[in-house]
Formats: sequence, C-alpha cells, structure tokens
Amino acid sequence: MSKKEIYLNNPNLPTVNAAFEYTPHMVSEITKCSENLIHFAETYFYIISLDEGKQTIALHLYQKRALRMMRDNRFSLLLFSRQTGKCLKDNTLCKFRNKQTLEIEELTMDEFYNKFSIK
Repeated sequence: MSKKEIYLNNPNLPTVNAAFEYTPHMVSEITKCSENLIHFAETYFYIISLDEGKQTIALHLYQKRALRMMRDNRFSLLLFSRQTGKCLKDNTLCKFRNKQTLEIEELTMDEFYNKFSIK
C-alpha cells in the first residue's frame, strides 16, 4: 500500500480509497465473521494487558449473551457493573420513552441516573 492509502501512518488502518486484493482466506474469514458475531469478537477484538501486551479477548458467557442480545434487539438496555467489558460515559445522550404517556425524553445518562435513582 502506498503512503496515501494508510491512515495515520498505521499500516493496519487502510483509508477508504485503499486498493488491495482479497485472498481466498480473507473472503472466507469475512463470510465467517458476518455469520458468527462471537467468532468476530474473539478473533478481532483486542485489549492491552500490562503483563502480556496486546491480546485477543476471551469473552465470558455473559458477554456473549449480551452481544447476541444487542445483535438481535435494536433497542437494548443493559444493567452491568462497571468492569464488564463495555463503556458508557455520563454525558452519553439517550432517548427514553415513558410507557404510560408515550412521551419521549432526551437525557444524558447522568441526568437519567439523578432523576430516577433512589436517594
């Protein structure tokens, strides 16, 4: 790949206009990933460990269930503890619908927590 086809000098990040040919292995891997979300996650999601460096993720059963649930249900709400392999900031804007009035309200996660938490 030429310098113009590499994003931010990272050879692992081709630009939109990068030209390359797919090998038969790449085509079969794309097919496998499109059919199996868990294979995709466990093969291509990485974490950086202080002890072992860059490594693939070995998903726990609840993470696999959560990924499948989010894949199968467009609108998902997950209640997890802090360190379970996901990220949501307090300023993330979300839409909430009141089931009785059908009113839709846009709140940040922080506003939602403060409005509905038991004090």
